[in-house]
Amino acid sequence: MNRLRAVFAQPGKKLVIYLTSGDPSEDVTAELILAAARAGARGLMQLMPATARRFGVTNIFDPAQNIDAGTKYLRFLLDMFDGDVRLALAGYNAGEGAVMKYGYKVPPYSETQEYVRRISKRYSLIRNPEAAANANRLTADQLAAAKQKDSAPLSVYEPTVFMARTPDGRLQLVSQ
Repeated sequence: MNRLRAVFAQPGKKLVIYLTSGDPSEDVTAELILAAARAGARGLMQLMPATARRFGVTNIFDPAQNIDAGTKYLRFLLDMFDGDVRLALAGYNAGEGAVMKYGYKVPPYSETQEYVRRISKRYSLIRNPEAAANANRLTADQLAAAKQKDSAPLSVYEPTVFMARTPDGRLQLVSQ
């Protein structure tokens, strides 16, 4: 049975979600499903309540509704900003109104600028076939150490992100 997995997950931060095939240690926890940010964003995709309602969510903490609405919102933003991924990410983080307010540019908010930088870097890595072909192989010990490392808040600059291959052959993004 497929399960949802949150990658780069921190309660109160944006999440990247994908399906995986069943390792219980990789399950999404209740803490992530019930995540609530100080700004008001809720659930796995960290939707603001008004955005959730706009996309038909009746229970913001229902993972299926939350992910469905979050992905529809991303599609909406990509369409609104003519496929510009950076502006769609900025809109997801700060709201599309902030992107429009600042002349269809990434707003000058440090958290939004860092969010766009981090996610854009990850997006370019996962779309680059050379990154996958040249991924370093992690040992089981290296992978365990990487999983134990706390994620830095968005306000902290993250200098290096690279693709690595786990001992079971899967690809994973790793930050240092």
